[in-house]
Amino acid sequence: MSNQIKNTSQIKKVLKISALTLTAAVLLYVTIRFMPWFISLGNEQTRNEFLDYLDSFGIFGVLIMLGIQLVQVVVAVFPGEPVEVLFGVLYGTFGGLLLCMLGLLFGYFVIYFSMKKLCAGTATKKLQEKFGDKNYRALAFLRNSRNIKLIYFILYFIPGTPKDLLTYIAPITPIKPSEFFLIATFARIPTIITSTYAGDSLMEGEFRSALLVFAITGVLGILGIIFNKQILSLLKKIFHRSSGEETDMNFGEKIYAYRDEIVENLSNIVKIKSVSVAGADGKPFGEGPYNALQYALNLARNLGFKAVDLDGYIGYAEYGEGDEYIAVISHLDVVPEGDGWSYPPYGGVIENGKIYGRGVSDNKCAAILGLYALKSLVDSGIVPNRRFRIIFGCSEEIGMEDLAYYFSKEPYPVFGFTPDSGYPIVNAEKGILSLWFSDHYDATGKIISVDSGSALNIVPKYCTAVLNASLLTENERKMLDDISSGDKYIVTCDDDRINITATGEYSHGASPENGINAIGLMSLLLGALSGDEPLVKFMRFIKQNIGMEYHAQTLGAAFEDEISGKLTFNMGALHLEEGKIKLGINIRYPVTVKGEDVIAALQKVAAANNIIIEGIDDSKPLHVPADTPWIAHLSNAYLAITGEEAKTIAIGGGTYSRYTNNTCVGFGGTGANCHNIDEYVEIDDLMRHGSIMTQAIYNLATAE
Repeated sequence: MSNQIKNTSQIKKVLKISALTLTAAVLLYVTIRFMPWFISLGNEQTRNEFLDYLDSFGIFGVLIMLGIQLVQVVVAVFPGEPVEVLFGVLYGTFGGLLLCMLGLLFGYFVIYFSMKKLCAGTATKKLQEKFGDKNYRALAFLRNSRNIKLIYFILYFIPGTPKDLLTYIAPITPIKPSEFFLIATFARIPTIITSTYAGDSLMEGEFRSALLVFAITGVLGILGIIFNKQILSLLKKIFHRSSGEETDMNFGEKIYAYRDEIVENLSNIVKIKSVSVAGADGKPFGEGPYNALQYALNLARNLGFKAVDLDGYIGYAEYGEGDEYIAVISHLDVVPEGDGWSYPPYGGVIENGKIYGRGVSDNKCAAILGLYALKSLVDSGIVPNRRFRIIFGCSEEIGMEDLAYYFSKEPYPVFGFTPDSGYPIVNAEKGILSLWFSDHYDATGKIISVDSGSALNIVPKYCTAVLNASLLTENERKMLDDISSGDKYIVTCDDDRINITATGEYSHGASPENGINAIGLMSLLLGALSGDEPLVKFMRFIKQNIGMEYHAQTLGAAFEDEISGKLTFNMGALHLEEGKIKLGINIRYPVTVKGEDVIAALQKVAAANNIIIEGIDDSKPLHVPADTPWIAHLSNAYLAITGEEAKTIAIGGGTYSRYTNNTCVGFGGTGANCHNIDEYVEIDDLMRHGSIMTQAIYNLATAE
């Protein structure tokens, strides 16, 4: 695998050299092809003929030249000096200067607002793709500097600095548009005027002056290119000190040194099939999760960390000393792979800059990145102010019994995060309440059977029912005839039985409004039947008190708050079993609401209809206030690496964080097709994710 990565790197190097050679060849050709023409402009007659030609276009002649300047700025790969010289040839030193500045301003305007609109939310990734990770990260300090205007002025003033990337990166820095346009345009006056003067001198036949200016600007430009890294490094040091900022505000970049090791170890651990199942002593969740845990712990030991296995339930790597500790909680168990993969689900295949495999995104990448983020501290000689733990869970996907076991043995962290929720920062998770409405029944009436769903946290797509045709009234038969022509119900007859299928749309139970609940659809039909038999009454209860509602308004439980929004209510299952009809409910309630209050509201309505509530399971909400100082360290890490603000958000889903006594938040994640076929992570995205995690760990480790 190391050879595969090495070969990819060599191919990229060859392509880069080829591209540079091709560019140099094109520039050489253009120089040879058009230099005689430039020289011929020194002849007054030739010059006047060309100017007359441009004048024949009227104002469009000037616009053509401005268009050439605009294209040069936007494309960026072409040097601007030849265009500036041409302006000097045609319009003189100062006329050329003014027109050049106007063209630059147009170009900057196009780039700035195009990037602002097209790259909203993905600016970092697109800039890294365009200019390469190294070049982009070299300018990372700009995104968080208090001296941004002065830095921009210096960089645009000095020849040879990477002005193309500076222009594209401006929209995601703190600089205002008006400030950027003024600085980027006027800071270039000295370099532009030397070019337009050279062009003007060329026109006047003063070849020595022109060549002297070309030589001086050329040498300055070459020096700027050669020493641009040193210039950027010097600016970093000067302005970080003057602003009181940490010189390691981009500490997260250090994880890139371990890129090959990270890719190799992630690919290897993905090859371990770690679906959680019932196990035995020492391997409580089966062979797979145990083997994945041992891989992570052995890697931790090899990297120099203390590694602890808590009876096969869960484990952790630790660095540092002290009574308190900070936790990064990941999990190594995965959901079943399913069918239809294009790549072996446990192959850890690396192809086209991606790693494929079950669990590569959810959540094995976080475990590997966490270890190498911690290694970045060690190799930099940084001793954290408190202990740090990278925790490896083994049953996150099937109830999180692993974390319950961990906290039965270990204290809660002072703070931590779970890189399993996406960015930015999830500081609130709604409470999750599961329960069953139930009543006794007999199957001797109009409704013989009704059934739907299996998982309470899924909006069911189908609900089936069987009716006794001989007991239906004429109006009820007509109702069934009328609905059979629609697209929500399928009605078929089989002797004295009528079979009905209601069809809705799947959705996750945390956002039931995005689906169409088939149980609700069936209740609208069966709840309209006449009679007092138990099944009809139960379906009537659903129709009258729930129907197609998703916020439990009629049930009197429509709680909401500003932090996490409205309560959501999902009917996930409807079954007949052991003489009972049972309706399974999944509720996500706001973080400031008590589960007991939700249950009390439901009990009131249920009791009035002789319905029993049973099987109650209440997972309390997570809420870490947004102004908690620890959260500021995560937010600053995200800003330092991405240049984008990290806001706190609430979700209806549940992560490990909710079981940490409100000491952890959700922060980070990457990859695609989680819980689906062909799960993968892009290696560039993986390293960006790792960079943010590393910066966050550094911020937390050095915090007082």
